[in-house]
Amino acid sequence: MTFLVSNTGASAGRPELDGVYPLTFQQAIPPIYQDAVEWDGPKIQGVRPKMQADHTRFANTWLRNIREQQGLPGKAVSHVV
Repeated sequence: MTFLVSNTGASAGRPELDGVYPLTFQQAIPPIYQDAVEWDGPKIQGVRPKMQADHTRFANTWLRNIREQQGLPGKAVSHVV
C-alpha cells in the first residue's frame, strides 16, 4: 500500500497530521495492483471513491492488527482524498 500523508499545519507549528489517505494496493500472488487515485502528472485529477473506501477499510484493519500485535498507540486512516 502507498499512502498520502497530509500535514498542512506543519508550517503553522502544529505537529499533528491532518490525514493519512491510502492511495494504492498491491499484492504479488495473485498479481493485483489497484490505484484509487487518477493522476495528472504530480497532481490528483480524480478519485475512485469505492476503491479508496475499500483501501481505507483494509488499511484500518491492517494497521489495527499491527498496533495490537506491537502494543503501539495510533489513530485510524482517513478515507477521503
